[in-house]
Amino acid sequence: MSSFSRDNFIRMIERRRPYRLPIDLSFAYSARRLVREHFGVSNASQAFDLDFEQVDLIHASGFLQSLPLKGVISVDSDGTPIGEVIPGDPETFDRMLTLTDCIHASERLAVGIISVDSIAASTGHGFPLDRNAALAREYCMAGADVIKLIDDALYATDPILWRGHMKTKIRGIVEAVRQPQNGTSSFLYYCEGDITGIIEDLIEIGVDMIGPVSPKTTPLTGAAQEYQEEIGFWGGIESDLLTGKGSAATIEARVKFLAQMAKNGASIVVAPDRLLGCDISWERVRTLARVVQSMSL
Repeated sequence: MSSFSRDNFIRMIERRRPYRLPIDLSFAYSARRLVREHFGVSNASQAFDLDFEQVDLIHASGFLQSLPLKGVISVDSDGTPIGEVIPGDPETFDRMLTLTDCIHASERLAVGIISVDSIAASTGHGFPLDRNAALAREYCMAGADVIKLIDDALYATDPILWRGHMKTKIRGIVEAVRQPQNGTSSFLYYCEGDITGIIEDLIEIGVDMIGPVSPKTTPLTGAAQEYQEEIGFWGGIESDLLTGKGSAATIEARVKFLAQMAKNGASIVVAPDRLLGCDISWERVRTLARVVQSMSL
């Protein structure tokens, strides 16, 4: 891929000042349909010229019926059923590779998604560690730039419970990928809750970034002051600003604040603090993308 987006992201991960802040937007499935209808493109990454695009094996056009899915494992934030891809199938890996190559050809970074789902793990219905580790390896071997480990807030907001139930699982996934033969991917641990109490554990494990950070979840200012030399931050934008409640001036001021933190040494990917739903304002989302992409560091 070319590579402004990738080079910019690598500079940030390596604790060098990027040329500008990277930006990512995650939409609930119902809102993704609105993006397609409103902009006439297949996803938000194309609509807003984002730096990241999900390797979406579940919902990618033409893939849904033929991939080896094993029932409904979880639901999207708007209640849409989500299947899970079983690793180890050659056809699945070939399509993963094809999608990743297409994302790179569009000069974006490819993001592989894995649900580590502590609720399912606590009831015995979660996927085994070896399966999640295998899926992470396949994403990495296919060229995914970021592997996003999505967890719920059941244990993550309670450090003692999280260390007892989840830390070994997360460590196993990271260690399975960090082998020379697998390629290079960065890990993002993503949990919509206050994970301040486990940041040091995630650093120890080898996670590269945490998110979403915002005043409502993991406060960015305090976390960055203490940990910015060791881990990066994904978030910083309150989703309410993108629903029409926030003005363009407020959005610009927030981006300037994040840019100043980046100049002071924090590694930040600009993103909302939750999945965006159907209540968003396209005008506000366009404003956010425009301000981030035009603001050099």
